[in-house]
Amino acid sequence: MINIEVNLIAVLVSAVMYMSLGIVWYSPSLFGKQWNTLIDRNEGKSNNKILSYGVAAGSSLLTSYVLAHMIQLVDARTIASGIETGFWLWIGFIATTGATNYSFEGRSWQLFFIDQGYHLVGLILMGGVFGVWI
Repeated sequence: MINIEVNLIAVLVSAVMYMSLGIVWYSPSLFGKQWNTLIDRNEGKSNNKILSYGVAAGSSLLTSYVLAHMIQLVDARTIASGIETGFWLWIGFIATTGATNYSFEGRSWQLFFIDQGYHLVGLILMGGVFGVWI
């Protein structure tokens, strides 16, 4: 097994950046209104926000940590190579599994592009950060 040391501060900063992107991405001024319509939910209707944000925070941390490992494994040491790594991981794992799920669930492809666009931009940004920071 390869011994990889990950910069935990970079992981934390990237996770916060990923969550912050999500807050902006799904805000009413960007894709929030359209997203709520596509999932058939009124903006006033609420789910368990504490649980939702807790899951989002944990997922962001884990995604950031795993991406940091992958950046180390492929020896991506520039912004460009970090971005490229984020892109390939997105297209190979997130976009493909999302497309399969959306297809079988009969969900809107417009919703797919909103959701997957967030993950694409997030992984590219984090990859760029890790490319120079790790």
